[in-house]
Amino acid sequence: MVGHTGILPAAEQAVKKLDTITKNLIDFCKKNTIHLLITADHGNCEEM
Repeated sequence: MVGHTGILPAAEQAVKKLDTITKNLIDFCKKNTIHLLITADHGNCEEM
């Protein structure tokens, strides 16, 4: 929901945190032979 605020620094912080979490999740799945599918319905940060 941060992307809808229009506050760029908050959106940047959220994207960086999500990037770290996603990397950790992918690494875990690879290590444990787990299939992972990541989807998204839309973005907004890229338009700020």
